[in-house]
Amino acid sequence: MRKRIVVLLSMLFLTGAIVGCTEEIATISTSNDYSLANDLKEMTSKADVIVLGSYQGYLYSENGDRDMDDPSKESSNSYSETKVYAFEVDEVLKGDVPKNINVNLHYSWTEDDLRDEEGNPIKLTIKSEMFVKPKLSNKYVLFLNKAEFTDGYVSASLPFEIRINEQNKAVLHLGSGENETIVQDENGKKYRIVQESIDLYEDKITGKDLKELIQEIEQYK
Repeated sequence: MRKRIVVLLSMLFLTGAIVGCTEEIATISTSNDYSLANDLKEMTSKADVIVLGSYQGYLYSENGDRDMDDPSKESSNSYSETKVYAFEVDEVLKGDVPKNINVNLHYSWTEDDLRDEEGNPIKLTIKSEMFVKPKLSNKYVLFLNKAEFTDGYVSASLPFEIRINEQNKAVLHLGSGENETIVQDENGKKYRIVQESIDLYEDKITGKDLKELIQEIEQYK
């Protein structure tokens, strides 16, 4: 998923450990082009596949950006890290998938077409605010589509992931909550990154029993 970057004309002054030492940090704002779902009904309709199961572990990372001329290959001009996780399916709620699938989670992307105030190129690696490291001990309900050019499955929309906690209650994932971070370029210069958060609707999913959640999904299929 490609991001649009806007450099804002604002500075953040951080006070260092030494008295009187300040550091000037430029703010960069990011927006996204995700497909958004406003409620459980939309999450269900946008997904070709809905599964209940558990993440089994991290497998590998790959470049989510594809070659413009041959999308079956990774791009050599841009990089967007996708972390691939093994997922074991306990129950298929929609669609048709095997017992074991790979789920591709967007982790970060690299921006190298920015320039600082002096016109020098900037290269930054920015972690996606939407990435939440899976808890291997918990069950999840995932709303997915088959990846078009790679193996595995990708999010059908955002949000796409409902964790089932130890009390068998649903927890809707709306991102890590870390939409403001400080990153460094290759020369060690710091930048404040502000990512657009998902603020869709009143969360009416978190707190539902798993049985109730499945029944509601069945109604929307």
